[in-house]
Amino acid sequence: LAHPTCYSKLHFGFESANQYVKFGVMIATSTLAMLVLMYLNPPLFMTLTQGVYVVGVVEDGLHNAFTASSVMQVSMQPPMLALAVNPDNVSYHMLVAGGIFAVTVLQCDQGGLANLLGNRSGRDENKLRALPWHTSPDGAPVLNEGLSYFDCRVVAKHPAGDHVVVMAEVTGGDFLQPHARPLLYSELGDMDGSDELLPEHLGHSV
Repeated sequence: LAHPTCYSKLHFGFESANQYVKFGVMIATSTLAMLVLMYLNPPLFMTLTQGVYVVGVVEDGLHNAFTASSVMQVSMQPPMLALAVNPDNVSYHMLVAGGIFAVTVLQCDQGGLANLLGNRSGRDENKLRALPWHTSPDGAPVLNEGLSYFDCRVVAKHPAGDHVVVMAEVTGGDFLQPHARPLLYSELGDMDGSDELLPEHLGHSV
């Protein structure tokens, strides 16, 4: 192995091993500070373990996608997922009319993508235009750079407060980037504005 001083000059431009070590300590300290801020005082509902997903829908040749966090497996035989969707969203009506959708699991560094597809409306623009994607075997959009995807066929719908829970059979799926870590809902902060919608007694810890 190369001496630390040689390694630092070669890769980082540091003049001494001591500067290299100080740089490493600074990075570690900054990372620890961010983790403390993230986990010290989380909103109550973010202590429920949730991933972050992009749901691709299609209707009459038109494609759209939206960000979702309320996705869970509900059955093994047959394999089924449940998805909570706001019925006011244009994507919900496409999902129901098309009868199929694809769930792309996002990677840990794709928070910006979650924000893009979660806080813009398909009524105003084609959200998939600038993104690399392909259609699943069933025809729904799948993001190329996701961690994995699931092809789903709608089998039932149930009202649930301000959302509708869509029950779907998983008809297929595969890994896209198998060695990545999935993005967690708790890592998004208040990106979706959910804090303002919950009662005060169901907010942050004290």
